Amino acid sequence: MAINFPNELVMGVDNFNQQQKLSPGESLAQNIINIFMMKPGTLPSLPHIGLDLGQYLYKFSEDIDGDHIKGLIEDQCADLVPYLSITDISIYVSEYKGVGLLIVRMTIEDENYMFGISKDKRSGNLLYNYQITNF
Repeated sequence: MAINFPNELVMGVDNFNQQQKLSPGESLAQNIINIFMMKPGTLPSLPHIGLDLGQYLYKFSEDIDGDHIKGLIEDQCADLVPYLSITDISIYVSEYKGVGLLIVRMTIEDENYMFGISKDKRSGNLLYNYQITNF
């Protein structure tokens, strides 16, 4: 089943010099990344939205409660996209080249989404990426 989510416009143009659009799956992934990165209160109309997952990168991996993060993600996604079936959420914490890495994997409407959040070793800025695969 294809994701039923509106296409989002991004800052840029495609090969035909037209406004660049994200696919519905990419638009959804970008919205979920926004939830992950925002702090609660960032959106005045939805003050409870935002997880600030970057804060967990500054903790020891054994101090991170994956079940708690999973519950927060389920609640926030249910508030923003209640019409989508989001299942199978898994949280992984690791270290790569001396930098903390938080990976969130979830299944949305038979598509597998994997999100990675880390911080730049030099600048300390948060970095993120996602990957979508069909089953």
